[in-house]
Amino acid sequence: MRMARLRHNKENVLIKKNTVILQQLIMLAAVLLALPASLIAGPPSAASREAGLKTGNLDAHVANLGKWIDSQVHSDPKRVNQKSITQLLSNPKFMAAVIERRFITRVWGQVSIATWAKESPKNRAFVTWIMSHPKLMDQIMLTRTPTAEYARVDDSWNISLDSIKEWQKIYEADPASRKGLYLKLAIACILRPPGSANRGAGQAPQQCTVYDRYMHYRKAHADGELMPSFDSLSIWEMTHVVSASASNEDLEWGRDALNTWKPSFRHNEGVVAMVGQVWRRASQVPYNDMSCVAAGGGKCGPRSSFGVFINQAFGIPSIGVGQPAHAAVTFRGPNGEWHMAQGRGFNVSKIHDRYKMSGDDFLKLTKMRTQPTFARTEHLRWLAGTIENPVGGYVPPASRQYASARATAVYALQNGLKPVYGNIKNTPFTERAPDARSVLRRFQASNTKNENYYSRVRGFLYPPKTGDYVLSITGDDAFEVFLSDDANPANKKLRVSLTEWTPADNFGHRSKPIRLEAGKRYYIEAVHEQHTGGDHIAVAWEGPGNSQAVIAGSYLSPFAKSGRKGSITREVWKKRVKPQIKPHTVAYTEEDPIRVPRGVIHVEAEDFDKISEVGVENCYTGGKQLYFPAMTAHSMVGYKVNIPKTGVYQFTARVATINWGQAMYVRSFGAMYPVKKATASNVFRGQDYLGPQQAIDHDLTTRWAMDFGKEDGWLELDLGQSRKISKLIIDERALNYISRHRVEYKVGDEWATLLEGKLMKNYVKSFDPVMARYVRLRTYECTAPTGGPTLRDFSVGDVLDGNGFFTIPWGPASEEGDKATAGRWQTSEPMDLFMVKGEQDLWVCTQTLQAQRSIAFRWFQLTPKPSS
Repeated sequence: MRMARLRHNKENVLIKKNTVILQQLIMLAAVLLALPASLIAGPPSAASREAGLKTGNLDAHVANLGKWIDSQVHSDPKRVNQKSITQLLSNPKFMAAVIERRFITRVWGQVSIATWAKESPKNRAFVTWIMSHPKLMDQIMLTRTPTAEYARVDDSWNISLDSIKEWQKIYEADPASRKGLYLKLAIACILRPPGSANRGAGQAPQQCTVYDRYMHYRKAHADGELMPSFDSLSIWEMTHVVSASASNEDLEWGRDALNTWKPSFRHNEGVVAMVGQVWRRASQVPYNDMSCVAAGGGKCGPRSSFGVFINQAFGIPSIGVGQPAHAAVTFRGPNGEWHMAQGRGFNVSKIHDRYKMSGDDFLKLTKMRTQPTFARTEHLRWLAGTIENPVGGYVPPASRQYASARATAVYALQNGLKPVYGNIKNTPFTERAPDARSVLRRFQASNTKNENYYSRVRGFLYPPKTGDYVLSITGDDAFEVFLSDDANPANKKLRVSLTEWTPADNFGHRSKPIRLEAGKRYYIEAVHEQHTGGDHIAVAWEGPGNSQAVIAGSYLSPFAKSGRKGSITREVWKKRVKPQIKPHTVAYTEEDPIRVPRGVIHVEAEDFDKISEVGVENCYTGGKQLYFPAMTAHSMVGYKVNIPKTGVYQFTARVATINWGQAMYVRSFGAMYPVKKATASNVFRGQDYLGPQQAIDHDLTTRWAMDFGKEDGWLELDLGQSRKISKLIIDERALNYISRHRVEYKVGDEWATLLEGKLMKNYVKSFDPVMARYVRLRTYECTAPTGGPTLRDFSVGDVLDGNGFFTIPWGPASEEGDKATAGRWQTSEPMDLFMVKGEQDLWVCTQTLQAQRSIAFRWFQLTPKPSS
């Protein structure tokens, strides 16, 4: 009996256990049945997508994506919050599904891309490659997202299937286009094809293909012709390069012309300065291409077009700007900031980036594009649209509201997003470990003598008293300071920043008052970007009872759970800078060492003896060159040349200009008689450096001048003995003060007239020979309001030696294709100069006329001309 009872009890226990297990299984089954299918199964697979591409119908795949995405978001709108959605958006699988669905519905709907993919295995393979890379699709759509706020909210943009087809051509032709910088370049080209930028003067009559534009910049970059900042451009910024309306030939010409004629414009990527040489006037030549715009000039519109063009030629993003009764240029500087050129400020500007924006909005919204919040806002928008219509296409919200409360709740979360960093871009803090760490005993670091790096200082701040505190900073270069309302880094706010360096003792950048409580700790973070030169950062504060002072370590602790007061940690990331390739182009292969024929006198432009108002620059291909600025009356260089034999020499020069009709003046004084003594009726304030001897030294950088208000005066030459004279030179160097004058020679005690006239300017005159020892120039009237004649040279002789004008060859690209002479080195046509044996001065000057534009000068040669 006892054994039977024990057996019975055991059976009862077993039955009860089995009953409990069964009940648990039933409850588990009920829970599983109640859960969304997505938590049991994963998102739609690549096989689902591939099946849709093979059949030419992605409807089922898109619907499955939508339903699965929708199932991941809580069914209760009240429980849709930042935390839950942030977790979802941080899930790679979830985001891949959101991005893929958005991309398919944005390429003019899933029908078109699926139909095209079905046409051939090649098409299907390309589409599959794109859709296998969520980050790639994400970047495409973020780039295509408008900058203007109202256009983002409207959200009616699409991606053309033709763009995808053009992309396939690049993909197949150039394997390098499948990753890295050239992948970004390819995407930029398909999203903003040639000619989609500002349309203006000099644009190509027929735009090139997307593939040709890609290959143009691909080669230019590989050859080192683009500016270094091109490597760091975002795809959106790159679209404002490749969308140029100019032809590829013009873009190449622009680089060649500037590199040749004014290479110093490349400094700090300031090539937009070339617009200053586009004369502001009504053009005298048709705008067939950009070389014609440069030469013919134009009012603000053509100058704006040229400014956009020359930036884009060098890989600098640029956009035309409208201003009241004016057109200007905005462009991205090497530090990532946008700047204005050839106009007033952003506050009076309208900018067309597919959509109209005010200049101030453009600056604000362009910076917003660099923030992680830009992408997060769009991701929320895409997710909300999916929830609103899980099985169909995208539906934009009406007045920021959806029919679905859950979709509206997701969409509203963007209002709570906060920027991570302010103006400092491309911070590597989340991408890799720091290259160095150090401990700061107070919130200050200086004179590390390092260059091109980012640093981050972060930890906790402990205010000693409750009250309002003001942070003030100094830094070199960009510097930003964030402070949370509590100890949570997620709640940090940008409090004070600077975009350019300040002296180490200048704490002029201050925050607004911040309320802090004693006994609490606050998360603080400082972000610093250093370029080149000196470096320093410091954060000071002032508060209740404390004057401004750098924050001491006793009020700080490192960003660590166990961090003790007394210090704060600084981390440093070195910038990954690619070595810069020495720029070159095929156009410069001609600048190999010059072979000078025997008997030819070759003089490099840099070997001058005297110079006035002419710049010396590094030649782009090595050596030096001279730069004669525009409309400068006294631009000249003098050379000592040794002439082996008296006779006629052919003068040729290596010169470049971007303007047509330019000429230069060459002059020597070897055949002029030496002057024993010069006297004058008056000298400006009695100064020797303006005395009469300055007009007979054959040095065009010196001059004789009379006092202001003096118009009636004379300059007399004593030749030392009576000589036969039949030539004279008068050189005012474009001052053109003397409007009425007479040249006389002395016969006995009387003065006889040789020449007289009005508006003397500069001239060389011949007249019937006379014998004379004394010759003088008399002035009677001057055009200058203050009077005061001034003269560079006055000389006489019987043989007229070297002088004359030579013109600079010029031809637009439209006439000679890629062989346009404008801006490129040209050798002038030979000009005959009579030169006297021995060492003498030879001067090269700009033609001082109103239309004179700047000219580059490389060398000149004197070649003996065979006697006939």
